[in-house]
Amino acid sequence: LFDSCLFLRDQQRFSFLVDLTAVDWPEREEGRFDVIYWLHRFDDSKRLRLRAVLAEEQAIASVTGVWSTANWMEREVYDMFGIIFEGHPGLERILMWEGFNGHPLRKDFPVEGIDTGAAIYPDVYPEGAGPVVEDENGGKA
Repeated sequence: LFDSCLFLRDQQRFSFLVDLTAVDWPEREEGRFDVIYWLHRFDDSKRLRLRAVLAEEQAIASVTGVWSTANWMEREVYDMFGIIFEGHPGLERILMWEGFNGHPLRKDFPVEGIDTGAAIYPDVYPEGAGPVVEDENGGKA
């Protein structure tokens, strides 16, 4: 992937990475994730879309060495989907906090969310900031 992106940038003049995102297909046999790259060539305003299919635990090469704009985009995909970008200079969460349990854009992430600590620390977090579970006596836990 990295070499293909270098070729597209240097030989085909796709000098701008417009977007980098992912799509989750949990039931698909060929690979759970698509990593999507949108490239732009300013000479003639052409756009090119690349798609890489990955298995759930498979890593993909970082393209931050090709387009610096990939830095935060790869961090977002890592944070939301859990996809590892090998060779990334600082792959860490960008939207969720360190220690957050899970990846919110995966289709197996619970729709109702997860307990964020709002029920544990009501003086710190406002009402409704996370799901509240009632205990056996009907109180909030």
